[in-house]
Amino acid sequence: MSQIVESVCEDAAGDGDGAADLETVTLLSDEDLLSITYEVPEDLPSTGTVLYSVTARSPDWDTGYQIGTKFQGDVEIANYIFSFGSSSQKNLDNGTIAVAGEINARYPLKDLEGLGEEFTWSAAITVDGTDVDRCPDGDEKTVHTKS
Repeated sequence: MSQIVESVCEDAAGDGDGAADLETVTLLSDEDLLSITYEVPEDLPSTGTVLYSVTARSPDWDTGYQIGTKFQGDVEIANYIFSFGSSSQKNLDNGTIAVAGEINARYPLKDLEGLGEEFTWSAAITVDGTDVDRCPDGDEKTVHTKS
């Protein structure tokens, strides 16, 4: 059985701009998948376009990805991995689970090549094109070991 590795970013309550507020973002990985859980203290925004994303970078910053899931109102309209290096996007159709206060998405680790065994990451919620909260705040990053 493969080892499951976890890294967590906890964010201060109420520091978002009011449209949405991140509470906790958790990355879990095993040999095959990276699972991302976004927790918000209130109901998920139900109007506008809302993007939940993680930016991941290799230790040398040569490789980077935006890993995201996007909703229009209450409907998922995109789940993807965008490569900064190749400027290409892989759209996934594995479905994101959205329930009161929580978004859960999963991504194949094979599509995140070049990050290395340990990479830095940060998360954000974007509403109608504007970042409304980040975890961690500022330029800090959280470290994740893939397996």
